[in-house]
Amino acid sequence: MKKIFLLCLSLSSLLGLTSCDKQLFQDPITSKELGNFLQNEIEVEEYVNATYAKLQANGLYGLYFPAFSEIQSDVTYDEVPANDGGTYGQIDQFAILPANDMVTLVWRHSYQAIQRANVVLNRIDNVPYAVAATRQARIGEMKFIRAMLYFNLVQLYGDVPLVTQETENPNTYFGQGRTPSAQVYDQIKKDLTEAVATLPETSTQPGKVVKTAAQTLLAKVHLTQKNYAEARTLLLALVASGRHALLPNPADVFSITNENNKEIIFAVQFASNVNGNTEGSTMF
Repeated sequence: MKKIFLLCLSLSSLLGLTSCDKQLFQDPITSKELGNFLQNEIEVEEYVNATYAKLQANGLYGLYFPAFSEIQSDVTYDEVPANDGGTYGQIDQFAILPANDMVTLVWRHSYQAIQRANVVLNRIDNVPYAVAATRQARIGEMKFIRAMLYFNLVQLYGDVPLVTQETENPNTYFGQGRTPSAQVYDQIKKDLTEAVATLPETSTQPGKVVKTAAQTLLAKVHLTQKNYAEARTLLLALVASGRHALLPNPADVFSITNENNKEIIFAVQFASNVNGNTEGSTMF
């Protein structure tokens, strides 16, 4: 009986070794691999949403970018500069060290979001869409987001690396220097001009980029470069659209009971009381 048992055990072991061959080469089933993704409209829409979602990152509108922008102004200050390890105090006092976490994350998360926009723009033309206008709208949305992020970067850092293609091999960009800000601004204006031409007038989904958002940002870019005539034309078109208006009470503009009102042209969307409130902005 012992010999028979040992023989059965040995045979079972051999069968087990040969039967697991197919399981060693399975594609990932717990995560989506980019190389096999964005094959249809549903998957592209998921990645478009992921691009919007990256705007909520701490290095972007979740926390650091608004702070980085405002704390250097006269309307905001760090009351106890040493209380946070100098992260905010350095910005407030214009004594920024390269190791400052705020500087690092704004840069990193901006380029991560740019990469997501580039992925969509690189692949969307090869994906069939049920409605062609939807594809055009998504192209406009991604160009707007890319332009907005580069506009933020060039104002904060000056000359920055300009990447407008999907990064499939990181080695391609090792050693790439910064692009002169004039060229970055040219790309920003190109993206926004094309976005204005492809974006819809309205959207049924809050937070989606629409034509007036691209017009407004392009006007802001022209104002920054002192191209006042071009900015005026765009802003008059915005007013003529009738899509937006000033509210009588300024307090209503940012009221949590009056979100996405007519004075809001584009706003990153956050949710509260989701996943232990991890979806909400830490700015509030």
